[in-house]
Amino acid sequence: MPRFSVIVPVYNVETFVGDALNSVKQQTFSDFECIVVNDGSTDGSLERIRKVTSGDARFRIISIQNSGLSEARNTGIRSAVGELIYYMDSDDIVANNFLDTVDKVFRKYKIDTLSFNYQEVEESFTANNHFMNDSEFHVQIVDARSGLKDLLAGKIHQMAWSYVTRTSLVKKNDLFFTKGVLFEDNNFAVKLLVVSNQIGIIHFMNPPYYLRQRTGSITDAAYRKKTQKELLDEIFVFSDAFRNCYPVLPETSKSWFFKKRVHLYNKYSADLGHSNPRLASLRVEILRDRPTIRIDIREQLRFFRVKYKVVDKIVRFFYGEWGRHGS
Repeated sequence: MPRFSVIVPVYNVETFVGDALNSVKQQTFSDFECIVVNDGSTDGSLERIRKVTSGDARFRIISIQNSGLSEARNTGIRSAVGELIYYMDSDDIVANNFLDTVDKVFRKYKIDTLSFNYQEVEESFTANNHFMNDSEFHVQIVDARSGLKDLLAGKIHQMAWSYVTRTSLVKKNDLFFTKGVLFEDNNFAVKLLVVSNQIGIIHFMNPPYYLRQRTGSITDAAYRKKTQKELLDEIFVFSDAFRNCYPVLPETSKSWFFKKRVHLYNKYSADLGHSNPRLASLRVEILRDRPTIRIDIREQLRFFRVKYKVVDKIVRFFYGEWGRHGS
């Protein structure tokens, strides 16, 4: 049984997937399997994967019909046999000593899940053959309750590639990504921390994960015109996260969920319009729950944008959004 199962979902990233897989291949810690899931790529990604991994028995390639990021990751989960499981995006890079550092932290602290920080790099970023992150870091150990509080407060990240966890924990609790929805990290992270007894939060001075800011990526798409599907998917994942978090942190999760719904209403109203049926029902929920939630001055302004359309109009005009798409 290998120590790590590294799952890399791939879809049409032939320009970048070689760098990603090479950064795994060059790890100073060699006891791993890397499951590369080709999610029906239509470019040269599969050929590039085969070229980089050829002759290295630690790499397995699984090709499936295009099913989306969640199902690609789920396919990797079902095939994973390592003690620890890690999800890496196919256009990013990890430092060569990443797995070695993570292994030492897991052995020292006996944790279930490890969360770590990252750094953003330009699309053209490349790594050399001896690409190491600094050994300077500190580790904080928390329980599920404290970990969830930090997650909801935005003090630790929710992205799947910012966690390493025990494979047995994932499979025992059927922790699969929700198929067919975007923003799937948002509810997965909550469900993962709920079942983790001990969570390590590692703060690197020079983080080992290099997030490539790529034009056309899912992350980049979030800054363009927003769609009805994106709204419905975000409502679903935040609602699911709330349902899982509420039994552990009832008051904190209620406040968090209220603020998320306010955020979603303001985020999508510019593109979909206030008359959008789902936004209209979301507004009703927000107005209904407001008397039970304490909010600060900043949140009060955001709420007023929901309650009073004229306030939203003024804010959007101030930021140059008025008349851009919807009304």
